[in-house]
Amino acid sequence: MAYTVTNNPWTSQYNLGVGTETASEVLHLNASSGNGPEIRFQNASTSNYIRGYTNINIHTGGAEAYTFGSNGNMGIGETSPSTRLHIKGAEPAITLQNSDTAGDDTTKLNYVDVNDQIHAQLRTVLKDDSDGGAYDSAFDIRTAVNGTLETRIAIKEDGKVGIGATIPSNPLYVKHATSGSAVIHSNADTAGTMSTLYFKSVNTSEANNGQRQKGAIIFEGDGSGVGPGQLYFCVDTTTDSGNAGVADSKMTISGSNVGIGTTTPTGIMGDTNDPTPLLHIKGGRPGFVLEDTDDNLDFEVEVTFHRNGKFIGHGSDYIEVPRGRTRPFEVTEYNCPMTNFEVDLFVR
Repeated sequence: MAYTVTNNPWTSQYNLGVGTETASEVLHLNASSGNGPEIRFQNASTSNYIRGYTNINIHTGGAEAYTFGSNGNMGIGETSPSTRLHIKGAEPAITLQNSDTAGDDTTKLNYVDVNDQIHAQLRTVLKDDSDGGAYDSAFDIRTAVNGTLETRIAIKEDGKVGIGATIPSNPLYVKHATSGSAVIHSNADTAGTMSTLYFKSVNTSEANNGQRQKGAIIFEGDGSGVGPGQLYFCVDTTTDSGNAGVADSKMTISGSNVGIGTTTPTGIMGDTNDPTPLLHIKGGRPGFVLEDTDDNLDFEVEVTFHRNGKFIGHGSDYIEVPRGRTRPFEVTEYNCPMTNFEVDLFVR
């Protein structure tokens, strides 16, 4: 029998059965084989249908377009959805369209718990959206604290990004109630592993690639896996497309030592018994400048040497040096054998 009509004895309702003699609903479809009964919509060139058995499938455009799984999952372009909403396609997209025309309207995607409380939100502020002409937009990532949504990351229409700051005044603005910090973390613990912050200033077609990054701050781990390492401040002075690296370091901090012109600040005299200096300046004529902000010509210089907290040498001079002139300064008081140490003093 292709179909049957039965009367429900409890109501005046008639049930129509297709493929069954015991129709239990107003429309009851039954297929004894295949993937289940179908409702088909067809003309000379197109055939679409709705099919239901274990899942409910909607077939359109020559493919299974929508699948409603028995587990409650929905697939769009996916016949075996693994999540509540599973979208599959060459370039899948979700569109949220705001229909208001007041201008500066917002569109939101909320993450809500079983008590209808919003815990997180993606929010877009649609700038200048009232007339359909040129427009800008801002984007916020928000999370809840004590039941109130707060903006954690703000991306403004001019491209500035604020972390903890809702109106960033710089390309990257980090703000925190107790400390505005950022961490660059390399998860490897082998010697030579580096975490790098690059600086770049060019006005060429290479502006958005990884070339001509001529400034860098690099931290190199020592391989112990527990944190220690060296910090390099690097500047690449060449005009090629390369980037700054450790070889371009102008200042190095290693432990409690500082090296200028060297990446391995060690004892200056090369003697294992010689104290390692806190400041190691290396070059053809190494030196440093002490600048006195007083207007008079009197300039006092004092140098003290210690080893493991013990005094080993000292020198001081209270002199008059005309600005722009240089004169020798000699350290002559020693508490241990060492060669004479001379300093050329320049007054700026």
